[in-house]
Amino acid sequence: MSEITDERKKEINEKFTTDKWWGGDENELWLHFYDGPELNAADLKYIDSLLKQEDKKITRLTLNGCGINDITIKSISEALKTNKTLKRLDLYRNEITDVKSIGEALKTNDTLQELGLGNNKITDVKSIGEALEINKKLQTLYLYRNEIKDVKSIGKALKTNNTLQRLNLVNNKITYDSGIQSIIDVLKTNNTLDELYLSHNPELVSKKEDLKDIEKYKQYGSKGYKQVRGMVLVWENNDWRSVDPEDGDMESYLLNKINLRF
Repeated sequence: MSEITDERKKEINEKFTTDKWWGGDENELWLHFYDGPELNAADLKYIDSLLKQEDKKITRLTLNGCGINDITIKSISEALKTNKTLKRLDLYRNEITDVKSIGEALKTNDTLQELGLGNNKITDVKSIGEALEINKKLQTLYLYRNEIKDVKSIGKALKTNNTLQRLNLVNNKITYDSGIQSIIDVLKTNNTLDELYLSHNPELVSKKEDLKDIEKYKQYGSKGYKQVRGMVLVWENNDWRSVDPEDGDMESYLLNKINLRF
């Protein structure tokens, strides 16, 4: 692996912005890359070193469309194991298929609140499910537009996890029997998850009436379901709430979603 040049370090450091523009603390930093350039191993090693610096309070890291793959993701995962400041990590539109290293990092990380892995090529999320049985900090998990077929491990984790609030599994290859049933079943006892996005998966439209009833049961705490007043359960492909948060006007998307809450 070639060493990173001082010029390249300068280019990366110029990507920093203060989080105050997003309503955060002006002392909190956001390092963001959108749609390239592709980050190589030397770049990510340097970013890893920045995440380990105690004088840099990096709270958000966005590496969208940067060509990150199963090899280069490992350096980010290693940093996550010890980092104490990062609250949000966005890795959308990359080439990730294997998330084992991310799952291992989530077992020890106790600061990350939001993880975005949408628009990759992920097939197996068993390691993430196992991590959710241990992790007590993650609140939002985006896994939409991948190649995921089985989410039983996530369903199992939700039996004991009491921190995850938003789960997006839109546009995968998950059938009712390959995990969606296990997630739906756990809604009876889980009273933390209040946004569940399942549209654009096989067979869900045929379960429309059942899912519609479950959403009501959660909102009113009836039929043995623990109450979550603002429960949002999206299963229909034409529901506006199944829109990709990266498509169109993000601000309008968020405002509309907030309006759903009670």
